[in-house]
Amino acid sequence: MKKRYPKLPLRRVWKGAVLSLLFTASLPFAALASYSSHAQSILDSLHGIPTPEAQADYLIGKILTNDLYDLGLQVPLLNKLEAIAIEHQLKDKLVTAYTARGYILTLVPDYYKAMYYFRKAYNITLREKGREWEVRKLKTAINIAGIYAEIGDYDKTAEYNARNLVIAEKLKDSMVLADVYQTIALTSINRVQIDSSILFAQKAIALYEHLGITTKKHISETTLAEAYGKSGQLKKTIESNHRLENLISEYSSPPNLEMLATMHGTLAKNYLAIGKPDRAYQTAKSALTLLNANDDKMWDAYRLTIYESLSEAFHQQGLTDSAYHYLRLATELKEALIDEKRIREIAAVESSFLIQEKETTINELAVSNEKKRAAIFKLTAALVLFFLMTAGILWLYSNLSKKKNQLSQLKEQLTQTNHKLKTAIAQRQQYISLIVHDIKSPLFSAYINTQMLNSQNAHRQALNLSPLQKALARIEAAIAKILEIENTSNTESFLNIKPFNLTHMLLETINAFSLTAEAKNIQLAFAPPASTVEVESDYHVLQHVLENVISNAIKYSPHGSVVSVTLNKVKGDTQIAIRNSVSPSPLPNTSPQAASEQHFNTGSWGLGLKLSTALLKEIDGTMSIKNRSAKTKEFIISIPDSLSYKHLKISGGGHSLTASKA
Repeated sequence: MKKRYPKLPLRRVWKGAVLSLLFTASLPFAALASYSSHAQSILDSLHGIPTPEAQADYLIGKILTNDLYDLGLQVPLLNKLEAIAIEHQLKDKLVTAYTARGYILTLVPDYYKAMYYFRKAYNITLREKGREWEVRKLKTAINIAGIYAEIGDYDKTAEYNARNLVIAEKLKDSMVLADVYQTIALTSINRVQIDSSILFAQKAIALYEHLGITTKKHISETTLAEAYGKSGQLKKTIESNHRLENLISEYSSPPNLEMLATMHGTLAKNYLAIGKPDRAYQTAKSALTLLNANDDKMWDAYRLTIYESLSEAFHQQGLTDSAYHYLRLATELKEALIDEKRIREIAAVESSFLIQEKETTINELAVSNEKKRAAIFKLTAALVLFFLMTAGILWLYSNLSKKKNQLSQLKEQLTQTNHKLKTAIAQRQQYISLIVHDIKSPLFSAYINTQMLNSQNAHRQALNLSPLQKALARIEAAIAKILEIENTSNTESFLNIKPFNLTHMLLETINAFSLTAEAKNIQLAFAPPASTVEVESDYHVLQHVLENVISNAIKYSPHGSVVSVTLNKVKGDTQIAIRNSVSPSPLPNTSPQAASEQHFNTGSWGLGLKLSTALLKEIDGTMSIKNRSAKTKEFIISIPDSLSYKHLKISGGGHSLTASKA
């Protein structure tokens, strides 16, 4: 069964290593009404500890040896640790405080705020020298890579992993090197680099065994088992499955829920890989029983993996209804887990800190230049005569002006680049949002076409797969556009302005909805103008807007009605009008006394029409509506005068496209 959504990362990607990373190193939650008695007792104990450094070490020990989920305890302790570290400039303690705070935020989870504190810790390590600080910098970089793994940005995770691997091998820190190997092994699975995953999982297992760290070794063995399952190596997969069954027994008493959920999920997928859906079903149901005993949201990522496995197991057994049930549960859970706004905010945090690092470097260079000039001035004053000293002063003044001008120019360039970057990111996010939203339309068409084809096949009629293929081709085109945008430079616009045949594009778009309209016995009518209309604009922006409006018109029109499309040139503008019998439900209701034409407040529209209107603005277009009658609405999409037209005479007059059975 083909999944229509990406796999979310498992929490075992990196969190198994973070507790050790904390030893290198004010929660943003609102302060609690009253501290727990345990927290107050710890804070009172600080009065008997003489030095600030000893107080900080005492607090770190209490934070790491108590329950990280107990916010009533951790919030006051972390607040006090940060206050001591900042007041007495204990940078190593401050790194530990920020790292602990970031890790606790991943348990909430709030990856945006977690990224913020991990980056604060990382920036402190950048300014310090020595091997100890290099190790701290590496470990905070692993935390940042872990955030990207949690939100599913495996390319960014791989970028950090490659950098971390070079540093870890140079430092020869076995513990951190093993953690990097394990993270690379899991990231390689998600990037379908199975041979690489097997290699690094084996390296991690060997290092953990050498260090005597059993739990992390078992995590790496689970990763290796998953890699063997995806590699198609039947013998290795079977051996790994036996090993996982033994580990599940080992972690069942006393139960370690995180390890059990991880191993059950991998074992279920491996049974599916070797064609044993019955065993996969039994394993997945066992995991689901464990997870359902705890309704905490932090286990939803594990539930998603189990739902996927159950859906695939039922599919292999031919139980379509059950397969669809669990696929639907997985889809709903995935939508609840992914917060696209937070993901964009994480990227913004990363960008702002990178700019901050550049500005810090510029300031350090400026300070360094000032020191050099001062030294030269003193040396010149001591060694040369008065006129040489005067010449030296003049030279220093001239050089200083040049450096100030260079710094001013560099600052202006950074400001302009940042503005371009924000504009390009906003455009790309807006367009990607529309494409992802509009993928629903061809998916709905594909679903309707499949249902009709199944019905026709039951009467032994010939199957026409053309509409289904077209719907899938539109999905492929949308995904290709997303990839095209992702490959575009950050400062480039996503718009692709070129001339195209608007009449032909309208015909193709309307034909793509023929079977969808037929399912509701709706007639699609289009009367092309006598002359072909060619415009110079962004083809995909205009096509997505038209698909969205036509899809809504079909969706919200009653059975047996008509949806008509017209193309005209009015006062130098090109206008496309889509009329349907009943106005779509996302639009605001208008009374008969309302004006015959109006531009709506997009706050009351559906998401797709909001995005369509925003994207039309990018090509200076507009969307409005006319009330033809109490039960008839007409969308009018206008393209401005700046477009080019070429009128080519074609034979024949207007005609209508009426849905008919394939």
